[in-house]
Amino acid sequence: MKKIPLILAGILVFSAFVTYISAQEKNPNREEFSEFLSGTFTPAAQFDYGLWTATENEVVIGNAVGDMPGSPLTFTLVMDRRFMEKEQKSFTDGTWKFVSNDESEISGIFTGKGTSLTSFSGKFMTNQTEKRTGIYADAKIQGDFSCQLTLLSSYGNLWKYEAWWNGTFQTGED
Repeated sequence: MKKIPLILAGILVFSAFVTYISAQEKNPNREEFSEFLSGTFTPAAQFDYGLWTATENEVVIGNAVGDMPGSPLTFTLVMDRRFMEKEQKSFTDGTWKFVSNDESEISGIFTGKGTSLTSFSGKFMTNQTEKRTGIYADAKIQGDFSCQLTLLSSYGNLWKYEAWWNGTFQTGED
């Protein structure tokens, strides 16, 4: 007899969770997007501290094409990277900014991890303190990314940044 209230409470919690997820999926102010980013950068000088190798403030500039409102976009990333060869562990973080053809801007932060200094996956999101203008004035985006950095051997020390950014574009309040 004592198990019935516990079972009913479990059913109630499960129902509330399913209702919340369903409401999130049907939000008319929210839409999924996928953007392919391609850009170039010159790596910053590497420095070592302990077992870690790092670069700071690398600036990637390029273009993004996909189905996010305002696409095609130009983008700028400022990233820091760290790598520990012994454990094959790496981290990246930084800031990003997208600019649409009508010069609307949205920006934020990203963090990721990987197993080399040239391959990462992680999360991105708009930052409440960052400027948003034009079609992005009341918008927020967040999602996942996966990127690869490769040397463009015929161009000296120029590297290519390629990534898929998949996420949610939302306008207005939650």
